[in-house]
Amino acid sequence: AAIPVQATVDICFTLAFVYTSAANALLLINLNPLWCAVAGRLFLGDLLPRRTYIALALALCCVIIIFVPEVVERKRHGGDGNTAEEEDPYADTAVRGNAIALVCGFLLAAYITIVRLGAKSEKEINLVGAASLGASLSAIISSIVERGDVFPSSFWAGTTAYFWLSVAGQGFGIGTVFVAIGLAPKFITGAEVGLCILLEAVLGPFFVWLAYRDVPSKWTLIGGSLLLVVLA
Repeated sequence: AAIPVQATVDICFTLAFVYTSAANALLLINLNPLWCAVAGRLFLGDLLPRRTYIALALALCCVIIIFVPEVVERKRHGGDGNTAEEEDPYADTAVRGNAIALVCGFLLAAYITIVRLGAKSEKEINLVGAASLGASLSAIISSIVERGDVFPSSFWAGTTAYFWLSVAGQGFGIGTVFVAIGLAPKFITGAEVGLCILLEAVLGPFFVWLAYRDVPSKWTLIGGSLLLVVLA
């Protein structure tokens, strides 16, 4: 069950950024610790300590501090510069992207819950192998949808070597993430796994700054600093 869920998470994660803003997508996807806590309580009987509930609530507040001001700012500028007629063509796309991001957060929580269920099982389950099969399935589905047009010749404007370097980097990064998610629920609850994943909200802007000198907003700095304190 984890394999198709992981493949769907991979695809939805990418599509969410295609159809809506990065802030909207990350805000909705990063609600997954909440869904992890609910799923763990309902399906696994996880009894979380009070400190985890407090950390969960504070972490979600930090995520809101990071992303909501950007969403509001984009909507305000969009409302100032466009008429209703001009906004209509993009409204459905944004709604679709928000819905995909929300579904991605749900599915990520479902994946973590399924992995935790497998980790608690008496049978020996190869969770790392399941992660690799899930990634392979998402690649196959993407190739089918694009009718095999996934090589750089048709859409890549840069050097071909950079394309394959980015593919290798993304494959290594996503592979590492899902292997870690596959192993972590053996030792901690799904809600705690989801809280650790929220570090992406802090480290993402930091690495973008390192690579492109794209200075994060003051809300990212404030919310990120608070989130590090909460997770510590």
